[in-house]
This record gives sequence, structure tokens and C-alpha cells, in this order.
Amino acid sequence: MNSKRLDLGVRRSQLPDEILQEIFMRLPLKPLVKLTAVCKSWNSLVKTSAFIHAHRARNNQDQNLLLTKVIVSPKIPGKDVSHDRHLFSLRTDEPTFPVYRSYYKQLTHPFESYNKLHARSAKDRLKITPYDEIQTCNGLVFLASHRVLNLSNSTALLWNPCIRKFVRLPRLIDKSRREVDRRISYGFGYDLRTDDYKVLRIVITQGNTSYDIWSLKRPCWRGLSVLPPVDDFDPTWRHAPIFVRGAVHWVHHQEKEGDGPIVSFDMSNEVFGEIMIPEVMRNKRTMVISRYGNCLATLQWDVYSEEGVDMWLMMEYGVVESWTKLVTVKSVPTSFKRLGCRNNGDVVIKIRRSDSFDHNTKKVTMRYKQKLLSPVSVDMVSFPVVGRFSEYLLVEPFEETLVLLDRQTRVKTFGGPL
Repeated sequence: MNSKRLDLGVRRSQLPDEILQEIFMRLPLKPLVKLTAVCKSWNSLVKTSAFIHAHRARNNQDQNLLLTKVIVSPKIPGKDVSHDRHLFSLRTDEPTFPVYRSYYKQLTHPFESYNKLHARSAKDRLKITPYDEIQTCNGLVFLASHRVLNLSNSTALLWNPCIRKFVRLPRLIDKSRREVDRRISYGFGYDLRTDDYKVLRIVITQGNTSYDIWSLKRPCWRGLSVLPPVDDFDPTWRHAPIFVRGAVHWVHHQEKEGDGPIVSFDMSNEVFGEIMIPEVMRNKRTMVISRYGNCLATLQWDVYSEEGVDMWLMMEYGVVESWTKLVTVKSVPTSFKRLGCRNNGDVVIKIRRSDSFDHNTKKVTMRYKQKLLSPVSVDMVSFPVVGRFSEYLLVEPFEETLVLLDRQTRVKTFGGPL
């Protein structure tokens, strides 16, 4: 038996790294992660940044997945859903999206995984918190809890749910120790030039705005002196930003003139930019930013009009003249929230359905329903949630990657003075 193991070890060591890499490159995530425990040389090979990058480039085209976040109606026996009863899952994005048949993998909250694997006592356990900011890029999920008055209490992390690893971003120490009104917004994306993942944080405090950036390769917050090209830029008030073409994008809200232009932040050059809206798109005041494939898209409507919702696509990035109207959807919701999109470009939205009044508690409960807004149809179709789930909070195209496999799970808390 020992001779067989020795023989296998000799033959394994004689395989050139180039052959091993070509074999490993064709494997899915789960067996690859297991291979890191076979021997040190395989561990080193799979965990190199070059291999992780090449494996993603080779395999990301074959995936058709969605990352979803749902609210669970009843409490699941034996399951800790104290974090606002919100559950993440990966699903196959089938054309009709049947809720049960499309199930692929339920994901464990990153802090819950950490507590099971690393916490040796109660004081080591991380508190499972709800996250009100969720952004995705290349198989990573950025989560942030920013509804706080003191920055020392804010939490943000990068999470790869497929390999159960996360990096907790450092908090900034708030020297003032005063609980003042702060609004925080984040932008998460990928720097192709340096093969790095970056987070831009915008903090608005009593009329003053600060800009800081953090990156996976340089894991500390550093201040930026750059400014956006528009006055009174406030990205915190409505919808999450969209990362496309190497930049994060927000809609600049103007109270009197309506929404627009679009403000961008280039992750490679670390500068703000501006994407103008042509006059033909300014006839509807409200704009929600989205994406269609690798293109920037917008949804526009006017609550005082019955002309429907327009979906526009920027065919050539940065060229104002390339804005093209894809479709005008007949239905006119008074308001809606973008929850995400599917791999085929359908936008998942939440619209207000009806309100119910409880005479005992004297409270009004707002009821919503999910709809699909298609770039090729003039009608919105239902996107129902059944079973124990009450509603979607997030629906985004997703891919399984090895990003963060070469990193240790980090829970460092503080990262310097504010």
C-alpha cells in the first residue's frame, strides 16, 4: 500500500506544471478547491493570482446563474435567519424561471460560516447583521451595513459565497464620537488594468462630502482629492449604482430639472466622469440606471404621464449619440425599484401593489409585487415568489469564481483615523 502511494506521488510530481494547469483549468470550482488539500505544489498552483484569473476567463461564459436574495415568510426550524430573515441563493436562470426547478444552491451567511469554522468561544463570534447595500462583480458580493450615525459601527465586506471566503473591510475610527446625520454610499467594481477589486465610499456629513477608496491588493482606506463633475452630487438617496465598462455609475438627481446626467467613477484611473443625456431623453423626469449585457441602460418614466416606461441603451460607451430606445412598456407604475436583472437583459422591478390598513394597530402595510421588464416586449410580466419566500430583494447575474481563494478570511476591524 505504501509503495502504491509513493508511486502515485512520484508520478504526480513528474507532471509538468503546464500540463497540470491545463487539466485543472477545465475543472469546476468544487473539485478544484479540494485539490488544494492534496499537496503543497497543487495548492500553490491553484491559489496563484494568474491561475485564478485564467480559470475565470475560461469558464465564465458557460454559466447561467442568478444570485438572489429573498425574504423568508415563516421562520425556518433550525435555521438562523435573525439577519432580517434574508437568505441568499444561487439559481439557474431558466427561461421560465420556475422557482423550485431553478434552485441550485442555498448560500450560508458569511458570518455564520465564520462562526462555525473559526469561532472558539462566544466572544469570537461575529454578529450576523442585515445588509442594506449589495453589489456584485465577477463572482464577488460586496455587502455593507451603512444606516448608522457613527462610522465606527458600520460594516462592509467582500464575500465569495461559492468558496465561503470573505474579507471584512476596515472601519474608520470616527474621532468626533458624535452621532450626527450621515449618508453613505458605496461603489464596487473591478480594475482590469491591475487585476484588482476596489470599493469607493462616499460619506456625506452635514453638507460635507468625503471620498475614500479601498482595494483588495491595498487593503486600507485612502482619501481621494478628486471631485465629481456636478454640484450637489448625492448618490445615497435612491437606487444602487451600476458597474459596467470598468466604471461605477449613478444617476444625478436634480429636483427642478429631473434626473440626469449620469455620474461615473473609473476604477482604473480613480477619477469621476460624466455621461450626458441627449435632449430626446429629457422628456421624462425620473430615471433608473441599469445594464443590458455589457452596455449601460436606463429606465425612464414620468409619474404625471401615461406614456409608459422607456428603456434606453448606450450602444457605444461614452458616445452620447449612441443612445437608442429599445422599447416603451405600456404599464405605468407610479413608482418602482430596480431589484436587478437576468442574463437575457430582463429587468426585475418591484412595484407598489396596494396598501392595507390594520384598524387594531392603526398601521398601514404597503404591499408589492415583482415584475419583469423586457427589452423586447411592450408588456410587463409577473415574476412571482412562491413557497416560503415573500419577496425578492436582489436578482443579479452571477458566476462561480476562485477569487479570494488565495486570501485568508480577514476580520480586522479598524483601519485608521477619520
